[in-house]
Amino acid sequence: MTFAETAPTPSAALAIRLALLANAIHQSVLIALVPVLQQELGLGLGQLGLIVGLGLGVSMISMPVLAWRAGEGRTGRVLLWAVLGGGVSAAVLAGAIMLGARGMLQGAALFAVLLAARAAYGLSAPAVLPVAQALTGVQGRGGNVIGGLGRLGAIAGAGRILGSGMVAPLVFLGPAAPVLAVLPLYAAAALWLVPAGRLQAAPLVMRRSTGAGGMPRLSFLAVPFLAQGGIGMVHIAFGAALVARFGLGAEAASAMTGFSLMAASLAALAMQLLLIPRFHGRERRGRQGGAVLCLLGAGCALLPGAPWLLTAAAVLLAGGAALLLSANLALALDQTAPAGRGRLAGMFSGAQLAGLALGTTLAGFLAEISTTLPLWAAFLLTIAVVAFSAVTPARATALQPQPAIGGDRLCQQKGTSE
Repeated sequence: MTFAETAPTPSAALAIRLALLANAIHQSVLIALVPVLQQELGLGLGQLGLIVGLGLGVSMISMPVLAWRAGEGRTGRVLLWAVLGGGVSAAVLAGAIMLGARGMLQGAALFAVLLAARAAYGLSAPAVLPVAQALTGVQGRGGNVIGGLGRLGAIAGAGRILGSGMVAPLVFLGPAAPVLAVLPLYAAAALWLVPAGRLQAAPLVMRRSTGAGGMPRLSFLAVPFLAQGGIGMVHIAFGAALVARFGLGAEAASAMTGFSLMAASLAALAMQLLLIPRFHGRERRGRQGGAVLCLLGAGCALLPGAPWLLTAAAVLLAGGAALLLSANLALALDQTAPAGRGRLAGMFSGAQLAGLALGTTLAGFLAEISTTLPLWAAFLLTIAVVAFSAVTPARATALQPQPAIGGDRLCQQKGTSE
């Protein structure tokens, strides 16, 4: 199979970046708004947990399906569906918050609308990341796939930081203001995708590819599942460990947790932008090095001493996971035919969500027994991550070079079989 590159489509790449940014801001804003939603709408933690959990559960199912549809040649439609779904869900959520705060929507009706908004989000917006990852993976030997994956992660990380930071100032304009702030980003992404020329820029990346998709090896899928499970456990137990181990008050523990998670996000961002691209051609070493950093982070969380050790644990876990997951996915994409890379990226995203859901759920039960049990469980999971990372299947025969997105642009392609 040979491919001839035609006109580059930076507009499609810009749309993907805008959608990723909006999606990350959307997610972090919803989490940061939990206290506001409790106060303004009178919702309980159980109800809010169900709303967030519904989106997570739906996303676990929808992401692999939508990514597979993208691999079947419907990339443009999937991207547009994700952008429009994210925008509609944000608009409905903002409307429900405004009406609820004014007493015009209450009780079961309010709860049902919030559930519908979250379900719409889970059915659409999260598909942007695996599709973008799959497009990044359709590279030739010269393409720095791991660098492109790192840049995609950096965009999502920057969005999470921005979303968390903008809630405090915007909420003074109204409880729905932080949610409304993501609508211009979704609208801009949709505008770049809707015109026929731009909408058709993305589907050709994988539609003309041939070859069986294949199933990823167990070690490739186990790494994101176990790593996110361990991270979820540490995050759930973080504040409780500060209170139990160091005797901090609730406000001090909350402030320390926020500072530590912000430092962790910045560490992951630095890793994705500065270090991960340097592992191009050394993905196996990056995978193993990231796993070791995660193990060191989980170990730091168990050490007695000053509270800064828990901050160091969060930083090591975030930086290690950024390197580990990018290198792991780059290796898996390299061993998968282009036609199967959409489904592969979707499966990886689903595995991460499943691990995060399982980790946070188990951590809640374990923390009822002892605040250190989730940390020990996370340490055991990271040991398993190191073991799986040490087992990397032999590299498959390299595929023919193909134009795609290298973190910088999308390219159309035409091909003829030979």
